[in-house]
Amino acid sequence: MSALTLPHCPSCGAFHWPARTICPHCHTLLPEGAPWAPADSRGTVLARTSLHVSLDTAFDASLPRALATVALRAGPQVIAFAPTAFEIGDPVNVSLSQDHHGRQVLSAAPATRQDDN
Repeated sequence: MSALTLPHCPSCGAFHWPARTICPHCHTLLPEGAPWAPADSRGTVLARTSLHVSLDTAFDASLPRALATVALRAGPQVIAFAPTAFEIGDPVNVSLSQDHHGRQVLSAAPATRQDDN
């Protein structure tokens, strides 16, 4: 996992996820290769679920797999894979990782007391 960087609109300064061609906040057309910037990785779990079936057989060994909807302090609400099932309201840290196809996905991990500083 790596530090969290997210697509960042150069016009309004808002973060968004996933990457888009138009800023969902100010509706500016974003240039190809729009900038990504470091974002606050801390967030709070809004919802949780478990994935029990996948159309991609590469996930079979890791099922069931926990997913969480996280409200990031940086602004966006994201869906992230989780190593464990979280409870609603739990503090988490979100980071970028790669799935088995090499695509960027978000992963959540429990936050520690030190993360609140």
